[in-house]
Amino acid sequence: MQKIIGLDIGSYSIKAVEILSHFKSYEISNHYEKIITQDDDLPKDEQIVRCMQQLFAENKIKADRIISAMPGQHTSSRILSFNFTDHKKIEAAVYSEIEDMVPYSIEDMIVDHQIIGTFNKKTTVLAVMTRKEFVASFLDKLQKIDIDPKIVDIDSLAFYNLCPYLGMKEGKCYGIVDIGHEKTSVCIVQNGVLRMFRSLNLGGRYLTEHIAQDLEINYAEAQNLKHEINSVIQKGAGSEVSLSKKDREVAERITAALHPICKSLSRTLYAFKSWEKAPIESLFLSGGTSLIRGLD
Repeated sequence: MQKIIGLDIGSYSIKAVEILSHFKSYEISNHYEKIITQDDDLPKDEQIVRCMQQLFAENKIKADRIISAMPGQHTSSRILSFNFTDHKKIEAAVYSEIEDMVPYSIEDMIVDHQIIGTFNKKTTVLAVMTRKEFVASFLDKLQKIDIDPKIVDIDSLAFYNLCPYLGMKEGKCYGIVDIGHEKTSVCIVQNGVLRMFRSLNLGGRYLTEHIAQDLEINYAEAQNLKHEINSVIQKGAGSEVSLSKKDREVAERITAALHPICKSLSRTLYAFKSWEKAPIESLFLSGGTSLIRGLD
């Protein structure tokens, strides 16, 4: 039996899931989370390292293998199509295609790709790139607490792995939308093949900052109010009736702050529908911000 830790290094908290690998199966045995303590006297990277140290020490986490993922907003991805299936030809073609797409020298980038399926008789390939200096910084954080990850994924794209378990119908398009702390990730899938991926730089933190600015309170107070009220105003749904005047003011500000997130998401879905002539059947929501009552 092997113990595997899946480590999610977020901007709001550090999460770890403990998985036991048996002969022919996997079993989730535990999960942990620790919120990153905000300290204005400590750089953000050091806050993250300290939080990881505390998470592993407090829960006595040990593992045979650790898998982690880099933040999606620090990577760039492209979905490419080719008329051939030979792996060596695809690898050479990927580098040729993306060389003119990135604003940096290709020598400064780490590029990886994965064949994700066949669509309209073409081989569909996902190419992902990030700057070498960012990967070095990411790995340095892990090395400070003696972690050498076996695999480094892209956090936003990891949601694509959920597709076989979501009951998606053949031929239909579905969106997996993760509304996190600093970003919203969108994966659009059809017939088990990734068709579009976007990372929108808006999330729960934007809501908190909006509340803090409107009510003229500090960030911590605004975050507590957001977690406490945790609701949006839905016209005609009677949601505002059950709220006190003070709570309704907070809910109204949460609702107002969600408009830019919803608008950006709407534009992304409309762009896909316009380009691919395929409507979205339904959305699967995840992430802490998706728990706000009435958001769906």
